[in-house]
Amino acid sequence: MGLESFGKVKIITIERFKQQSNGRIKHGFCTRLGGVSQGPFRSLNFDAEVGDSLENVEQNKVILGQAMKINPARIFLANQVHGDQVLVLDEYPDENPSNYYYLDYDAIITQKKGIAIGVLTADCLPIMLYDPVREVIGIVHAGWRGTCLNIVGNVVSKLRNLFGVQLEDLLVGLGPSIGPCCYSVDIKVVRSIKNSTNRWKEFIKPLKANRYSMDLVALNIHQLLEAGIPKENILRINACTACNSKVFFSHRASKGKTGRQLSFIQLVEEGA
Repeated sequence: MGLESFGKVKIITIERFKQQSNGRIKHGFCTRLGGVSQGPFRSLNFDAEVGDSLENVEQNKVILGQAMKINPARIFLANQVHGDQVLVLDEYPDENPSNYYYLDYDAIITQKKGIAIGVLTADCLPIMLYDPVREVIGIVHAGWRGTCLNIVGNVVSKLRNLFGVQLEDLLVGLGPSIGPCCYSVDIKVVRSIKNSTNRWKEFIKPLKANRYSMDLVALNIHQLLEAGIPKENILRINACTACNSKVFFSHRASKGKTGRQLSFIQLVEEGA
């Protein structure tokens, strides 16, 4: 887990994304470090719905924008609902803002340049997708519910069908999330995973009565491989948010009272 400093902000990037984009994208898995929020939301929190003030969240967007040289007004997030729906963003939301209030999506794909599409997490798995050939990007919020619905497979399918993406060109980055070391789930979750794959035993291990450990990342990697993504194109950041709760917001480690970190990817505008 290599943290990069952009001003006060600490971010994790994917080296292969940078190499193959040649400056045509900006991206990052943010940590909780470098913002203005206080208390359980300290410090780079991007969610005003968890108890932090909107003023702090807006200032954190400005801080990130200045650090990464992106327009904070064009950081675009959907309303995450732990589903499998994918928003195809084919216009600039700030030009038609009334069309983009409270849209319930857990993934976004776009070819529009200058929009930083993002997801918020505090243990769930953020996933970025980038095709440097067709210049299309995607971002996914994958909790256990969305994973059981195979949201990442749905995104890959839409990228192929709508943008003509070839699987061998598609790079996929999996960011920090809760690991099986800390992710204890109940039988309800296990039943959902059983219904989603006949290889469920690879991702679930018994702990004690009615408690099981779940490997959220491994299940998503399995789904990516099933979708046809070459293994060498799947790039993982190996960091457990719960084990590293001083660096990342973690819902489990903080017993529910915490902020949300942002993961984002943006196609850079010409001449920017």
